[in-house]
Amino acid sequence: QWKERVYEPMFASMDVPLGAGRGEPKPDVLARLATAFCSGASSGIVAATLTNPFDVAKTRRQIERHASPKSNTAQHTTLTQVVRHIVATEGARGLYAGLAPRLMKVAPSCAIMISSYELGKTIFSK
Repeated sequence: QWKERVYEPMFASMDVPLGAGRGEPKPDVLARLATAFCSGASSGIVAATLTNPFDVAKTRRQIERHASPKSNTAQHTTLTQVVRHIVATEGARGLYAGLAPRLMKVAPSCAIMISSYELGKTIFSK
């Protein structure tokens, strides 16, 4: 059912080359789409992993800035001070807090974005 209702109409309306009258895209189209999907997911994973420490430090600074003035929270004014404080109190692993949920959000969204872009580029370049 899915194939008749979603898959075939989607490719038919996009004017993607179909193979041998079977209603399926040529293997090169699917291969390029799969490559773009995996490339998008991979690049999202790398980017999220590399930038997570900065995101953690930024979030901690925001929390400190908006903490109650009566609290005994030490104020770290620079990003470097925040990073040093996290490493001193939690170790280097503290800089990667929340990485798994971030990867679960970023990897699929980057995969969809890049593969959609590449598919659109293929369709509209004709």
